[in-house]
Amino acid sequence: MKTTNLQVLRAAFEVNKVLTMEEMCALSNGAVMRSVIRYLNELGYITSYNNKGMYYTLKNIPEFNCYGLWGYKKALFSINGSLKNTICVLVTESMAGMTGDELSSIIKINTRNSLTELSASNMVVREKAMGVYVYYATGANISQRQREKRRTNIISIERETTVDPNDTVEVLISYIKGIRTPEKISAHLRYKGINVDVKKVTAIFMRYDLEQDHNNKKKPV
Repeated sequence: MKTTNLQVLRAAFEVNKVLTMEEMCALSNGAVMRSVIRYLNELGYITSYNNKGMYYTLKNIPEFNCYGLWGYKKALFSINGSLKNTICVLVTESMAGMTGDELSSIIKINTRNSLTELSASNMVVREKAMGVYVYYATGANISQRQREKRRTNIISIERETTVDPNDTVEVLISYIKGIRTPEKISAHLRYKGINVDVKKVTAIFMRYDLEQDHNNKKKPV
């Protein structure tokens, strides 16, 4: 029976790539979760870092990208295992630290809660740069290089981005009204017929050290 179940599961993964525990129990003639885990240990498996690890795949199936990530349908997997481990590795290996938005764009899910917990437990270092929290490695030498690179990037953006004074006024007015992210301000101004792209709004945020608030729910007025 065990050999049959192992063969069935291996074949199912070859076809479906990703399975849930419920699906695997059904495929294993109604076997309980403990038995299925034993089968998985023999096959070699990893769990998803999203949806509370409800998705499973075999270790030889994922084709990880340059960040060590692989997604299939609704399931997301990391070569580094859990979401927190993945964040720590990405932050440590980054050239200039990473913001929450930068991480979320790579990982494809919201990282806010995990970053808060990692920062509180000193697994990453959190510092504010131009109104935005940036997360750095805990190693002193690495984090110092990351900070210097982040400062260089900020200076480069400011120098390369020419912003019309009138656009600056519109952005600052929007900020005062309670719209607190470059993306939302850019969208708000487009709605008013004023074309100021996100890069320019970001440059204004940097220039005036404006703090971003991604919890802000205020609609354009």
